[in-house]
Amino acid sequence: TSFSGQLTRSGVYTLLVANCGKLTGFRIEGTVSVRNPHGFLQATEYNHLKFYNFLTAFYGLVLIGWLVMSLRWWQQLRNAQKVILGVAFLAMIESAMMAVLYYFYNTRNEFNDVVYLAASIVSA
Repeated sequence: TSFSGQLTRSGVYTLLVANCGKLTGFRIEGTVSVRNPHGFLQATEYNHLKFYNFLTAFYGLVLIGWLVMSLRWWQQLRNAQKVILGVAFLAMIESAMMAVLYYFYNTRNEFNDVVYLAASIVSA
């Protein structure tokens, strides 16, 4: 026997299975998948997707601005100023990876361990 239901309102739900008879020795298997109007991400996680998208764009703009200024004054830059270019690049890569991670989780309900590990390594 299979059961499928459609929820029409967002909220907290509980799945309850009870045996009110004398039935013993049985097993229940199945999956529960919940998709919100915005996707598979929980409401508390959905803002992370927006945040990492914003952060990627922000770091991209910082990186472009810093790169333009660095190329113009490359001979007079100190090493610390060159390192800032690398840090801005790594920050943009990390936020882009996290944005991709949340995007795939939200649209496909797939958590990619490889992307998460790569983003964690870049941020370290």
